[in-house]
Parts: sequence; structure tokens; C-alpha cells
Amino acid sequence: MTIKPRHLRNMASGIKRYELRKTRPMRVDDDRCHVLLCVSGGGGDIVAEFTMDRYVDLTRADPMEIARLACITAAEAEGYRRKGRGKLYGWGVKDFRM
Repeated sequence: MTIKPRHLRNMASGIKRYELRKTRPMRVDDDRCHVLLCVSGGGGDIVAEFTMDRYVDLTRADPMEIARLACITAAEAEGYRRKGRGKLYGWGVKDFRM
């Protein structure tokens, strides 16, 4: 999964609890999955990882709530939702490691 550097920093500090995605996880074993992170424009090297222990459908959620969970602005949340054809999911971040 590719991620912007600012989101990586927010995950590392523990304030970003959900990673926003336009799709829900395809396969989750035992209600968890291991996610590897690469920095956008960073050449594809794996720089961090986390366990996704839950996901929530944020398709109909208020943009302010999405912003709070994902450490972004409400405008960014709404813009990202539009890019996903209206679908938006929050992947729960647990056991973050760099």
C-alpha cells in the first residue's frame, strides 16, 4: 500500500487511527491482515507495516468524523470519497512498525 509521508508520520506518532482506502480489504484472515507500506514517490521500498485489526465503512460518514479518524481535513475526506465513486473505508491501524 502506498502512503504519503505525512500520513506515515501520523501513524508513527499514534494519532492516525485509520488509513482511508477506496476499497474494503479483499481478504482478512481471523479478522486481521498485515499491511506493508511504501512512501509515495519513494521507489517502492517497504518503509513500515501495521496490522489491520478492523475496518469500517465510511461511505455515509460525516466528513468531519472521517477527518478526525484519519488526520486529514474534511475537504480532503470528501475529495477522496469522490475519487472512490462514493465508497470509502477506514482500515484500523494497530501494531505500527517502521
